[in-house]
Order: sequence, then C-alpha cells, then structure tokens
Amino acid sequence: MCWALLLGLGAAYADPPDSEPSTGLPPRFMPHDDVPATGEPTGPDATPPGIQAVVTELKGQALVTAPGEPLPPQAEGDSVGEGGSAGEGGSVGEGDPAGEGGAAVAGDEAEAEEGDEGEENAEAVVAGSGALMARIIAELQAGDETRNLLVKYSLSMVRSLRAAADPAWLAEWHPPASVGGISTGRLLFATQMTDSPGIHMRHPELAWTVPEVVEHLRAAGDAVRRKHPGGMDLQISDISVRKGGKLKPHFTHRNGRDVDLRYYLLDVAPGDHTHHFVGPDKLDCKRLWTFIDTLVARNAVNLIYMDYRLQKALYDYAIKHLKRTPAELYSVISWPKAKRRTDAVIQHAKNHFSHMHIRFKTPRSTFVGSLYTPEEAEDLQRRVDLATRGSYEYAIKRGETLGLIARKHKVSLEELLRTNRLTEKSKVRPGQVLNIPVNGPRRVR
Repeated sequence: MCWALLLGLGAAYADPPDSEPSTGLPPRFMPHDDVPATGEPTGPDATPPGIQAVVTELKGQALVTAPGEPLPPQAEGDSVGEGGSAGEGGSVGEGDPAGEGGAAVAGDEAEAEEGDEGEENAEAVVAGSGALMARIIAELQAGDETRNLLVKYSLSMVRSLRAAADPAWLAEWHPPASVGGISTGRLLFATQMTDSPGIHMRHPELAWTVPEVVEHLRAAGDAVRRKHPGGMDLQISDISVRKGGKLKPHFTHRNGRDVDLRYYLLDVAPGDHTHHFVGPDKLDCKRLWTFIDTLVARNAVNLIYMDYRLQKALYDYAIKHLKRTPAELYSVISWPKAKRRTDAVIQHAKNHFSHMHIRFKTPRSTFVGSLYTPEEAEDLQRRVDLATRGSYEYAIKRGETLGLIARKHKVSLEELLRTNRLTEKSKVRPGQVLNIPVNGPRRVR
C-alpha cells in the first residue's frame, strides 16, 4: 500500500534535468513534465497546519528517519533484531521482534496469538503509515509549498518499513529505483529490457534499467514501425548492469537512465544486426526524426548526444522534407551552433559519431531512489540477493583472474565456475559481472 502511494506521489514529480537528484522536489505538474527543483527550504510559517499535524504524528510514531543516513542495523538472518528495532528513528512494536516475513501488507489480518505481537505491530505500522501518506496527499492538494517537508518526512518513513520487511517481500514488491547521480549512481531492483518486435538488445546483460525508460523506448520504437514499416530495427547497446554502478569504459551508465543506441541507417533490413558504417549520407533521417519526435512529445529525455556532423544531415532533412523552420528546431537540435550550444535536446559530444546517447527522465524511479544513497542501494540489493538467490554479484576488476576472485570471496573455483556456467578456459573481461555463490546464511555489511 505504501509503495503504491509513494509511486502515486512520485508520478507527480520529476528529477532535475541533468545529473544529481535534488534534495527538494519541484512543483506539481502533469506526467512527463520536468521542472528543476529549487532545493530551497520551506519555512515553518509557510507550512499548512494540516501537514504540520501529520509531521508531528509521524514523529510521535517514530517513523521518521533522515534519507542518506546508514541503513538500520539488521540481526543475523536479515530480520528485525531483538527488541524490535526497525532502524534509526523507527521501531516495530516496543520490545517486540517483527514476525517471520517482516512487515505485512496493509489490510492483511494477523491473529493476535501469543508470540505474534511483533507481526501484528509491524502490520499496524504499515497500515498506519499508509493512512498518514493518504493524509499527506490530501493536504498537498491545497498547494505545493510543502514539497521539502514531503521529502524530509513522508518519504523517510519508508526507511523504517524496509528495515522490517522480509527480503523476499522486498524483491517482489519494492519498485525499481534509480539512485544517485549519472556518474555516481546505482540501480535498485532493476528491470531488464528484452527484445520485442522491431527492437533488439545487443547486450542483454547490460540492459538493466527502470520502467520509464523501457516504456519510452518501446513507444518510440513502435512509432517508427507503425509509420515506416520495414527498415532497420531499433538496436539498443549499453544501458546499465543489474545493480548499476561502474560500467567500463563509460563515465555514466550508472543508474539506468543513460542509453546507447545505434543510429537508424538506410539500406539495413529488419533483423540485420551486424555492424554498418555510419555517415551523414547513410542516416535514415525519416525514421530518426520519428523516433526523436516521439520522445520529445512524451517529454521523456533530458538530452541526446549526437556528433555535430550528423546533426547537420538531420537538420537539413527537417528543413527540406519536414518543412520545419529554424525557430521550430531551435529547442530540439543545437545545429548550426552544435559545438557551442547546450540548451537544446540534441547536443554535440565527442565519440558519438557511431552511436547516439540518450539520458532519460525517470521521475517515478528517481523519486523512490531519493530514499537511498548509492552505498545503501548496493548494500540492500546484495542483502536481498543473498536471501533470495543464494549469491551476490561482483564486477571483475582489471588484472583479476577467476582463481583470484574465488580466493578473494572464499569460494571454491569449481563452485564459482559452475554458478556462472564457465570453464577454466573461459575468457573474462574487466567489468564482466559474476555471481558469487554463498553456502548457508551470510550477513553482508
């Protein structure tokens, strides 16, 4: 219930237009809009009495913690520790440990039998938090001046709930989150984009992202197929690894919002996914403009990186064949001043002649991601993976061998090879992700 309410709020807010999420939230607007956050604190005089009452009640129920603080401590086995602590600033029943399975979903009835007090209290926390979140939503209908209080208080209560939740419950119900900035971020409970009609994922292991990105890419790819049947498939290269973080050789591609794609090219048949040389005379500008127009109409992207030499071909096509004026193109493409302008959607960046790079707006997933630091997201994902998969992921570093990795993580080489379906002769590369098996319960700090 709380996650549904949280996503309902998140759909009304967008992340800042470029890199780091702000500590404040922008004013309310229609879905797909993106307004930069001011980050200015809201003074007590500007706080409506209704919201202040809700904040007071949140504090009274010890549901408030500050986003960015360390994750609440967990007992062995990833359950709430003795005494019922649910983390800093939050508790699940005074002196009562949470029942098996952690926080129950709101609306489920628990039998008040001896030994079940913790489970009943955890359920009450979830149900009560949902009611408080509903009250906050009602108060926000009156205006948007309370956005900073919303970040500071109503979002932070979910930190307490996640501490009490069973890892299997989190794996199934926690919404995907884009955490942190473009060069420092992480993914949490990511979504893997897969092949679909007219769309080919060149590297499935690097196709992890969040739902908004999948929705926008499929909508744009489908628009091209409907308007221009036949021709080249939309070919998507690197997005992110499953947990986000470093993806060599990229500087970005950390939190699921950055996507590399091949350009639509002329004379490439559907299903042909081989390499083709790119040049201004080879661009399929008709399909490329349909793809870009769809994304712009959905207000889906912050920017698109494209080499200025290719921008000229795209610009000339729009003027000649689409009958657009320079004024109409000004906000979309930076040509003819491509090397100097950074205020258009399509911008020049070196090393983007062979492919284009799109940075997407992900308001819902960034909204959820604001609950975590990248370090917290990595820790939580690993904890859930250990409990639900019996393994955790590890990205190979330069100079490491399979034998060295096995010794480093205290597993046998045979078990490491079997888990990853490798042999002793298999070649591995820096950045490749391995699953590290764990025998029996293990706490990861």
